[in-house]
Amino acid sequence: MSFRWLKAAVAAALVLAAPMALASGFHIYEQGAKASAQAVAFIARADDPSANWYNPAGLTQFDRPMISIGGSLVFLGDTQFDSKMDNINPVLWDGGTDDMEDNIGTPVHLYYVQPIGGKFALGVGVTTPFGLVTEWSEKSDLRLSSRKADLETIVLNVNGAFDFGCGWSGAVGVDYLMADLISFSRNISLRSINPALSTEPFVDLSGDGDDFGWNAAIRYGDEKFAFGAFYRSGYGVELDGDINFSGVPNIPVGGGLTIRDFFPDGPGAGTLDLPASYGAGVAFMPNKNWEFEFDIHVMQWSDFEELAVDLEKNTAAVDDIYQKEDWDTTYSYRLGGSYGFGTDEAHEIRAGAYYETAAVPTETLRPSIPDSPRTGLSVGYGYQGKSFSFDFYYMYITLDDVSTSRSEFLDDNSVVWGTYESSLSLLGVTAGFKF
Repeated sequence: MSFRWLKAAVAAALVLAAPMALASGFHIYEQGAKASAQAVAFIARADDPSANWYNPAGLTQFDRPMISIGGSLVFLGDTQFDSKMDNINPVLWDGGTDDMEDNIGTPVHLYYVQPIGGKFALGVGVTTPFGLVTEWSEKSDLRLSSRKADLETIVLNVNGAFDFGCGWSGAVGVDYLMADLISFSRNISLRSINPALSTEPFVDLSGDGDDFGWNAAIRYGDEKFAFGAFYRSGYGVELDGDINFSGVPNIPVGGGLTIRDFFPDGPGAGTLDLPASYGAGVAFMPNKNWEFEFDIHVMQWSDFEELAVDLEKNTAAVDDIYQKEDWDTTYSYRLGGSYGFGTDEAHEIRAGAYYETAAVPTETLRPSIPDSPRTGLSVGYGYQGKSFSFDFYYMYITLDDVSTSRSEFLDDNSVVWGTYESSLSLLGVTAGFKF
């Protein structure tokens, strides 16, 4: 009996596991309600504690210590897949439309700013910049490529900023990222080995790891104009974890072995490459009420060219993985604005829009990462008192329809033939306190 086809199936599962967060759709840029309300066009303005993430050079704008805390609800599941897989094999796949399961992501953020001596500022932040969940049903045409992908990350970063005078400031910082691949799972069909074996075993991979990075930023600002730019390094997280198989039948295959013997649970390790990012923005303030900003943000996904996964226990059905990815660098173009009113412009209404290109080419587009170019619209409100601030935002994102082809499936059977249609919504708040 040959397990060659099973080895290819398991390889597809493992290759999908580590990079499930590696796409513009799973990079969470919304790390503060004020910034998010104006489509995260905030690199130049950077005038609340979330500057610690967007442009740490903006931390010198504070004259009192301040802490802010908040989070977002990311409503996932409004993704449909129009399958063409019944044209490949109507026994394995039904065709028609599959809906992603509903999930709610909950990225959070916490910042603290401490001015020091009038020229220096220290900033500390906790953010969740990569992650979220994709999940498909056990009967979906996508089940043999992906059932659930669940990744969480937390970044702790510490920044020091210095006011050079004449409107200029700069900052450098250190980032520490922790990643937890909670689950990547899929079904495995046994029909190729025996058409009577309709049972589909379940494979799940999990792991965790960490890595350090760094960032640097500059800013210039006066009463009418502001400019900002930043660079944040990427991460190469070494994930250590386990692969587990369930539902594999104990059917004898000869030599005292069963099918289950070819699917051993055991340790596994791989590298999760998260990209460097950089960006710049300009802001214009025509008067004390209005502020407008335009940003360009870049994520260097093109560095993600391949993925290697090492398994401790190799068999005829399960082996180490090496696969090319060849992703693309993404660019986002963000325009936002705000209008302040009331006493000392304590109230502010905000809005923005952005467009972002896709990271994943259709040749490697899998249901764990249904990525495509996207457009976002946002609105929000903020209140700034003497010691308390409150910010709220809502964002709606639509993704362009994207299709994979029959030939792409035949080249890589983890790329399912069909068309994805997606949209999502985000809702978030941040509260701030000055001391």
